[in-house]
Amino acid sequence: MLIAYHQAFAKQFVIKDVHVPYSIRIKEYSSFDMDKPISKDDILPTYNLLYPTKYSYGNGIYEYELMGSPHSPSKIFIHYNSKTYFFKHDGFAEPCDFIREYSECIVKLKINDSDAIHYLNAIWAFLREEIKKTYGCYKNEAPDNK
Repeated sequence: MLIAYHQAFAKQFVIKDVHVPYSIRIKEYSSFDMDKPISKDDILPTYNLLYPTKYSYGNGIYEYELMGSPHSPSKIFIHYNSKTYFFKHDGFAEPCDFIREYSECIVKLKINDSDAIHYLNAIWAFLREEIKKTYGCYKNEAPDNK
């Protein structure tokens, strides 16, 4: 299903895997609570949700996923003016907490009003797709929406 989503999304845009710095790649992997060692050759596709055809790293909202693990939900981080914020909540199971976390992120990264609204459009599109997914969980197994 995750692949189908990206294939459908790719019909609208040519999605490019963003070349993120190695320090960011390590944080991406650690967000999945993996025990295996991380190497520079590991594949963890990262996409710029604001600019799907851009593959250089800069200000933006990035979605990343763990290849070969259909039960691991997609995750998001925001990079803004040399600061990076990784979301802790899963959009598919905790959309309200995810939105609250976005509000905290705006303050922590000091995102200006126009950028915050622009980023919110990408958050909305991400959540709209994520809430349709279960990642192998039954509804009652997913974390409760508060």
